[in-house]
Amino acid sequence: MHRDLKIAGILAVALALSFSSAISTILSGIGQAFSDASASQVQGVYSIISLGAIPVILLGGVIATKINKKAIALFALFMILAGGITGYLGFQYLSVLYVSSMLIGGGINLGQTMLFSIISEEYDGHDKAFWGGIGGAAFSVSGVFYALLSGTVADHYGWHYAYLLSLVTVLWIALAAICLPRRKVIIHADDSGSNVRFSISFRFIFYVILGALFMLAYNAYNTNVASLVTERNLGGASEASLAVSFSVFAGIPAGLLCGWLFNRVHNHFMSVAVAFLAGGLLITAVSNSLVILCIGSFFVGVGNGFRIPGNTVVISSMFHTKYNALGIGIYNAVGCISGFLAPYILNCLADSSESLPESCLLWSSLFAAIAVAGHIFDGCVLAPNKKGGY
Repeated sequence: MHRDLKIAGILAVALALSFSSAISTILSGIGQAFSDASASQVQGVYSIISLGAIPVILLGGVIATKINKKAIALFALFMILAGGITGYLGFQYLSVLYVSSMLIGGGINLGQTMLFSIISEEYDGHDKAFWGGIGGAAFSVSGVFYALLSGTVADHYGWHYAYLLSLVTVLWIALAAICLPRRKVIIHADDSGSNVRFSISFRFIFYVILGALFMLAYNAYNTNVASLVTERNLGGASEASLAVSFSVFAGIPAGLLCGWLFNRVHNHFMSVAVAFLAGGLLITAVSNSLVILCIGSFFVGVGNGFRIPGNTVVISSMFHTKYNALGIGIYNAVGCISGFLAPYILNCLADSSESLPESCLLWSSLFAAIAVAGHIFDGCVLAPNKKGGY
């Protein structure tokens, strides 16, 4: 396949995977519409995105060892489209919004698993980090679009109309169908001729735990930032969408700088990523103006922008090519469990606080700081090649 077409296909999938940004900006509107529901139940509309992804991405990781990943990626995009339409048609019922979020979450996380597995197969070394970063930047560009437009749509027409933004996915499906490389990878033996088996190392388990801490902290931002804006009288849905858009926009420069940063910090790449997240959460929690909150949001987005391609590089170094999708899938699945549980864990810890969103963000910054320490340990002790990176 021509190089430009392959890149266009990869970017098309990446552009489709940020639809969850549209959901996070309308949580305050959902809370007002379902005033009898608890804070955790309302936040569940976003956090259940993670829960719905678990069986789908695990199954996708297994199937990807047998069939081409392009078909799986296209199926993932159709799930996002179906989830958005479901949310719009059934917006009167909180249970239907949960179903919508599960479909959206399954599509986003399955698509992300396939996307970065394809990148890890198509590129090596520095190029893997570079194109993973480009994919993350495209993801962020689309996320800014979804976040800003959903807030505007919610203010002018009603929060449920934001779900119709999923119709844009039709364009990404068409581009991916035409341009995404179709590659069926079935490898039965390694270079020595031995049978290849899927095995999990201690380092992978440790890395999965760090990923769970990251997702717990990151989802705390997504489920609390809109409430924080409302609680501190910083604005409405449009201002909340502006804050979220700063977080998503930050992934653009972060993605573009991934290759450059990886060449300089090597095994401490993820330490830097999570440090940005921890700092951003802390700034967001103590902010008393929309400007400061947006600065904190930007730092959060930089951390997430580095994390996504960084995980591609690290996890692909732990598994044989045949099983990198399954390894990424397991990592994402555990992260999804953590993301789903985040509101319940943090709301419980922050229950006695006068400001629930602020307390949740402070707790999440602590968990992110713990993850920073873990990644430093991984880079210094567990990584197999301390000079040349992963």
